[in-house]
Amino acid sequence: MSKAKFQYSTVVSCATNFKQGSIQSQKLRQRSRTITDHSYQIQKSKELLLHNPQMQIKEIAYLAGFEDANYFCTVFKKQELLGLNQFRRIHS
Repeated sequence: MSKAKFQYSTVVSCATNFKQGSIQSQKLRQRSRTITDHSYQIQKSKELLLHNPQMQIKEIAYLAGFEDANYFCTVFKKQELLGLNQFRRIHS
């Protein structure tokens, strides 16, 4: 391999690694921001769950700021380690 080809492949490799690292750090920043955003939304949803036992989950999701009720259920369960119905049963 000539010196020029080696230098070019090294530069391309470094640029690719930098880009991948940059993308990973961007995803990490988004994830941490999302967790903070969801903390407020989950707190709001817990209040709604406790004070409105007859309200449907999709309504609570919407009022808490989630557009997708399935995603809301997933986030709630990850943060609270309980499903929504379990949360309602325990706190009612």
